[in-house]
Amino acid sequence: MAIYQPNRPAYSLDPYSFLHRLRAEEPVYRSRELSAWVVTSFAEGQRVLTDDAHFSPDPTHEAGELGAMVRRQRATMPLGGSPILGNSDPPEHTRLRAIVNRAFTPRAVEAFQPEVEAMVSDLLLGWRPGEPFEVMGHLAQPLAITAVLAYLGVPPGGLGLFHACAADIMKARSGEAGPGGAEAALRARTTIEEYLRAESPGGVIGELLSAEAEGQLTFDDLVMLLIHISLAGNGPLAYAIGNALLALATHTDQFAALRAGPTLVRGAVEECLRFDTPTHVVHRFVTAQAELNGRKLRPGETVAVVVGAANRDPARFPDPDVFDVTRDATGQLAFGHGIHFCLGAPLARTELAAVLGAVADRFAKVKLAEGGLRRGDTFLLRGPSQLVLVGESDGHGK
Repeated sequence: MAIYQPNRPAYSLDPYSFLHRLRAEEPVYRSRELSAWVVTSFAEGQRVLTDDAHFSPDPTHEAGELGAMVRRQRATMPLGGSPILGNSDPPEHTRLRAIVNRAFTPRAVEAFQPEVEAMVSDLLLGWRPGEPFEVMGHLAQPLAITAVLAYLGVPPGGLGLFHACAADIMKARSGEAGPGGAEAALRARTTIEEYLRAESPGGVIGELLSAEAEGQLTFDDLVMLLIHISLAGNGPLAYAIGNALLALATHTDQFAALRAGPTLVRGAVEECLRFDTPTHVVHRFVTAQAELNGRKLRPGETVAVVVGAANRDPARFPDPDVFDVTRDATGQLAFGHGIHFCLGAPLARTELAAVLGAVADRFAKVKLAEGGLRRGDTFLLRGPSQLVLVGESDGHGK
């Protein structure tokens, strides 16, 4: 009998054996516990993420309490009427994506690569051979936060201010803020506007300010775009870095292969994302009656696409439980698929490549310190909250 119990401790340690069984028995599974359809196959997961006529990322389409709660929050909270790029549907999504895509071209991200590599180099200064290094707090999390804000064009002196204001606004909008949350969000919105008007930054922010001046979007829309871009990927990217280094530390042959073949780095990024996907589950909401693997889905129902399971589907990736940095893992779904494919994917890939390349160049081997792993998994995300590694030198300064 098919079951899906992601809250079990054993699931966090190794979800993939449970997911393989679920996929084999019922790849589109109705979970009463979650009140959702759970999709574990690559083909059906890709279809859900692509089929915008039947599946939406906007939770207001949910027919139960979740949808009602989100609608109330949007009606009452500051900036609640401004769309979030990741949760919006066409034509609103099409309009916003067209504006912001201008600033995320491959050429623009490539030009930013030296800055990312410099950030990684600075963050790795404290990691000395033979000494324990806590990856999440000293590398993964600060890189994820700092790099995207720098790419957006926030001046270095304003990074903390912008991040704090963005957090206040999103806490209020998501209902996580306590008493006074709405007032804090309004103050944060005013602070962001005053800061941006005074600084007139370039980069992505400069592009969006120009679009606002031309009447292509409101300032509230601009703020929500910046907040979504600056916050949405921080947790998944930090986990992606942690998962990648954990995989390399526990597969010493693959670390050796990466070290011997630096040209493998870009492909290794895709394999790391496939092998232990940080965005473990993505939700979609049914907007029109649909059928998946013979199961009929009704409008208002929730679909949980288990991306981690899709990326280990043997029908798409042979020997999916083997970690192989030489594998062609292109097409993995860690960044989504279709019109909601992650806007920041090129930047995230650049950051991951910089980390893998720098660590492989710095050490002959990395290993997990005793007791050095503490999981930080949630239902939606998978990765370590603490990861202590020890790097070993090859005796020649590396």
